[in-house]
Amino acid sequence: MKQLKIVANEYNNENGLMTVNFNEQILVRPGSKLALDKFTMDVTNAGTTSNIILPVQNISVNCDQPTQSPRIVTIPGATYATVSNILDAWNEAANSILETSIIFPEQDVPDNGLYFGSNLDASGNVTLLWGGCPMVYLTGGNTELVEVTVDASGEQFVVNTPGPDETLEWVIGTTTPVILGGVDIRFGLEQIDQADPNNFCQYDFGLSLNPGPLDLQYGIRRSEGKFYVVNGVEQTEIIDDAAFYEEFFIYQFFVSAGQLRFQIIDPADSSIAFITDDDAFDGFNFNTSYFMSWYGSIEDNDDGIVGPTFFVPRVIFQTNISQLNTGFIYDFSSFVNQNHLYWSGIEGVDDRTVRIDFTECPLLQEGLGFQALIYQNPQPLPNYKIEAENSASFDIYYDLALDIPSLQLESYIASTDRGVGALSGRKNYLAYFVPQRIEGNKNIYVFNSTKLDLVDLSLRDSVDLNSMQFRVIYPSSPQSVFKCESLSFNLYIQEPASL
Repeated sequence: MKQLKIVANEYNNENGLMTVNFNEQILVRPGSKLALDKFTMDVTNAGTTSNIILPVQNISVNCDQPTQSPRIVTIPGATYATVSNILDAWNEAANSILETSIIFPEQDVPDNGLYFGSNLDASGNVTLLWGGCPMVYLTGGNTELVEVTVDASGEQFVVNTPGPDETLEWVIGTTTPVILGGVDIRFGLEQIDQADPNNFCQYDFGLSLNPGPLDLQYGIRRSEGKFYVVNGVEQTEIIDDAAFYEEFFIYQFFVSAGQLRFQIIDPADSSIAFITDDDAFDGFNFNTSYFMSWYGSIEDNDDGIVGPTFFVPRVIFQTNISQLNTGFIYDFSSFVNQNHLYWSGIEGVDDRTVRIDFTECPLLQEGLGFQALIYQNPQPLPNYKIEAENSASFDIYYDLALDIPSLQLESYIASTDRGVGALSGRKNYLAYFVPQRIEGNKNIYVFNSTKLDLVDLSLRDSVDLNSMQFRVIYPSSPQSVFKCESLSFNLYIQEPASL
């Protein structure tokens, strides 16, 4: 049995290859076996911020500590090009746990108006935040109004009546994006003509990518007397549209399980008269700014078809949307707690104590630069942010393999995926291992094999181990370069018995 110790003090972080030269000739005969014994590495200042391989991360988040049970924010396992991509995944996943239906019989505190966000500054420092935004009435001051009149009460938006043989194009469009989280948009709709085969009155309402009368992205369309669900470039007819012809019902866009939804509520008994399917707006995401718009056309006619009237339209706008890429300036006023089940909705949102728990995902916690496992605001506040103590830098040291390109090993990998790019086939991987951090030193990781797992060398002739090459790799992404300052490991060679 021969023991070899390989030390890479000047590890190559560009390609990860280590070429080793021993001081004397070391011959290995056919029939020999090789095993990894010990592995040690120093990862000081060796973190990566690009092509980050991240397994599934589950963060426990409590949206109103301690009155609600924690919910799980799941960031998918993937290779993320940058830290910003991970933060985008956080935004999407964190806001996907929010539930903002007008009907919450089982939930004391609604998520309406709550949102999660993030920021990465020029120095690579991460900020995670949450905030509460109030619900506000739409007025002429926060909307673009074209051929629409607001009545004296300020609560009804009435489409103007066209003159003889005149067609009016009308618009109600928000000038600020709706909240990037707990979406809640409510309004009423009346003066709807059930029979309009000549299409004298048609309109769209819902979310658009830009303010004004532009293409509807997600929402409802009325055309030729029928209603449709619009999802991007697709539209699906609503067969049972009776709820759209009832006056004084409540219309609401909301989010549930990460999906945008639309429903019509009968305020008499808080029952749902119509609701879209779970995936009706499957392109919606929480990293895109959307504007709420109502727009259409009305033509003067002899059939008495009149334009729609929208009453008490209320929206939760995103606060300081222009600041999201450069920092956050909070100008929230104090919010008032009102019963969210009433037609008037919430004037604001409850002050919250949000709790973020990284206990089950220390890789994400440390990679984003947070020193502690649990963070929460010290008292109920409408908004809060936590700033990472360290710069973002991911040290990914799990599911590693020792690759020896210069030797042929009797080592094979099987995979259930037989498609293109499957891992099945012969590999020169001597061992798979997961190094563990030395207690008290976050920069040193070690692996000690509990037994020698000897792998046969596929040799026909004796070979000299001088100029051997080694690599430590991620088997799931062999082209990704392993990062560290220095490393060392021990190999054992078991040669066949002499004749």
